[in-house]
Amino acid sequence: MARPRCNPLLALLVATSAAAAEKIIRTRSDLPTVPGYCTVQTYYVEHLLHALGTAAELLQAYHSAVAFESTDCSTQMPRMVLEWYALDFPYGAILPNFANSTLVWNNTAVVGMVPLNMSHWTKVHHIGNVSGTVFNAYCDWVLRFSMANPAYELWDVWSATTLGDARRFVNDTICDTFSQESLVEMWRLGARFMTQEPLQRDYVPFLTDAPPHVVDMANASEAAAVAAYWVALSDLAHVHYTNLSRFVDDLAALTSGNAYVYSAVRREYLHVKLRRPYLSPHVYQKMELPWQA
Repeated sequence: MARPRCNPLLALLVATSAAAAEKIIRTRSDLPTVPGYCTVQTYYVEHLLHALGTAAELLQAYHSAVAFESTDCSTQMPRMVLEWYALDFPYGAILPNFANSTLVWNNTAVVGMVPLNMSHWTKVHHIGNVSGTVFNAYCDWVLRFSMANPAYELWDVWSATTLGDARRFVNDTICDTFSQESLVEMWRLGARFMTQEPLQRDYVPFLTDAPPHVVDMANASEAAAVAAYWVALSDLAHVHYTNLSRFVDDLAALTSGNAYVYSAVRREYLHVKLRRPYLSPHVYQKMELPWQA
């Protein structure tokens, strides 16, 4: 029997990854190099997941990226968007596949480049201009980011529901992570961004009072608890819920208030002892930027 339409959790999962980009960035030559005198206009862009209909607005489910264009160096530089996304989505990257009771992950993520089409984006934020020198150095950094972050990791683990009040035990690596760190890196390289417009992004933070601990997967009972959790999460993700909090309450009840976060980079599971409300209801929050108060 066909599964029901996806619930608010899967809406959030889809929101944090893009469709396959036109060009995957694998080497520095995949990105332009422009004369240092060029002026490159820089944008933070977001779009609602239109396929989710009204649920996207309800959940504030956005995909984000950074975009660039130059009027004085248009021959050397295309109008372009850089975005970070998982290749195998959602199963493999967000939810595991199951093979003979074994959890199988493919969290591989990449930076991709597509042509800039402003009408595609729900929100376009002009951050400021950078020089060609800064832009070239930023493109060098894009490769370093991609190498240092080869895996997609959705979940945050915080001590409080809002970013400013939280102790952050685990940080995500999603499209918004790349977008935010891109802006921070350009500022660090010398971009004089001045905008004080609040810029927001998605977070999906589990809530706990204590740091998570690494699961001993050689322990049969601990390994079984991890598998049972992901089976429960995968099953609930295909039940129709009208709100996220009910879904999270049901998940916590099924798993006795435990969650398990997988780190593809470290190839380990972290055990999170949840506390109410288990998952922050504030999934779309103001990002921290060094030039903003």
